[in-house]
Amino acid sequence: MIPKSLSATAIANFEGCPARYVAESFHKVPSMSGDAAQVGTVIHAGLEEFVRETFILGKPDGGPGSVIEACREPYRSAFGSDDQYWADVEWMAERWHARTAHLLAEREVLQVETKNAFALKTSVGDIPVNYIFDRIDRLPDGSIEVTDYKSIRARLAPADLEGKIQPRLYALAAQLEHPEAEAVWVNFDLLRHDPIGFKFTRDQNRDTFHHLKKVAEDIIATDEQNPPETINPDCRWCLKKLTCSALQENVLAGTSLAISDPLEAAKLRVRLDQQAKALALAVDELDSIILGSAKAEDVTEFEDDEVYVSIGGRRTRSIDPKRVAEIVPAEVMAKYSGLTVTNFDKMLKDDDLDPQQKSLLGGLVAWKSGASSVSVKQK
Repeated sequence: MIPKSLSATAIANFEGCPARYVAESFHKVPSMSGDAAQVGTVIHAGLEEFVRETFILGKPDGGPGSVIEACREPYRSAFGSDDQYWADVEWMAERWHARTAHLLAEREVLQVETKNAFALKTSVGDIPVNYIFDRIDRLPDGSIEVTDYKSIRARLAPADLEGKIQPRLYALAAQLEHPEAEAVWVNFDLLRHDPIGFKFTRDQNRDTFHHLKKVAEDIIATDEQNPPETINPDCRWCLKKLTCSALQENVLAGTSLAISDPLEAAKLRVRLDQQAKALALAVDELDSIILGSAKAEDVTEFEDDEVYVSIGGRRTRSIDPKRVAEIVPAEVMAKYSGLTVTNFDKMLKDDDLDPQQKSLLGGLVAWKSGASSVSVKQK
């Protein structure tokens, strides 16, 4: 099948389950949108208008009230006279202004809410890859930052961005638009929490480009009439879940996908948690028996036809910071923020220290053995 276009959502759907991708991207089955999504749409529109007016057109910053005011018309369009979500919108708008407006004053805002595409060469011709930047800025150091506003309640970590197709696609698209940039930052502005970001290098963006080409060819090679059904963590939200044979087979087999009621899932989790704690205590008791026997026999390993048992213990290093300061000049110490083991290892390789100083430092390392531990491997 030949897609008319691709996007981060389409690519994620295909990699999760080709059948879902066909349903949403080819058959255009409409997805459901709840009030939470509508709130996100409102705050997106308000921030877009405020940033455009203030940091692109150059109008004075009217403070958090101006951001809130920019959200009023989008809110009326989404909810009419129903004001039950307005306090939430106000809170996010005010919070965003307090931690963001002063930062935007120090950078160049290039675009807001920009829909664009780049051509991806494939075996069937060029396929456009669509993307939308909520905001794209040039930072004082010349690097580019793409910002995506997120009104989700879940927290994310910066490491979550590295492997997800949406931030990777943003970084690639920004690199193509600004080839002079040495790096591209992708910032997920979590409006209910704090922003998180990840820096993508040219090599990483090149890898993303090659990955997109592979996914595109995989889509082209897929039979539209018989796309594979693949079980994945997003099955519960798939539009095909009522007719998906792979999902039904897993439900009949008693997997967790058979549970749709969150309270039912919570009750089962409590029982499993209690069982896990009991099993952990049981393992500790068995380890005590093994360690006691090993100590009495003065051995560190033993085995039979079924298992191999070894007794080990973790050794940790410690360094006396006062003695380090007596050896290392103050200007070298100032290069390191705190005397961690990692920084100490860097000091041992520091070209500003002579061989005698490095030798003295090496003699300061003290080793401490931790508690004995049991390792059992089945043959």
